[in-house]
Amino acid sequence: MFDRIIDTFATDADGVFYVDHDKHNIRSTFSGDFELEGTIKTRAGALFKGKLNSAGSLIKSEGTVVIDVDAEIAIDIECEMLIVLGKHTGKAKVRGTLVNVGVIKGEYEYGALESLGTIEGTIVQIGE
Repeated sequence: MFDRIIDTFATDADGVFYVDHDKHNIRSTFSGDFELEGTIKTRAGALFKGKLNSAGSLIKSEGTVVIDVDAEIAIDIECEMLIVLGKHTGKAKVRGTLVNVGVIKGEYEYGALESLGTIEGTIVQIGE
């Protein structure tokens, strides 16, 4: 039932799940409390930690975007895969799989959805 969620993560020797940066080609990390204006484009994946309040700004990734467990991120996102472990507010267009085990608030378009978290807003499968 949750094969896509399980396949999204790797496990360490103790059986603890984690996001494998190599598997998801994560090459950029945004950490701390900050704001940005405009658009960030990356061919690789990106990891967000901390707090980001940049409503109306955009991150465009050809890969995976990860919002870490304690992160609170307010930005629009376009990506292949979105993994939300913390909290995301905004709009997101996810061509592949949206994995939510945190909180998502806003408008979401996705290819596939795996969610064990909270959804507040509109979610629409691409192609429907």
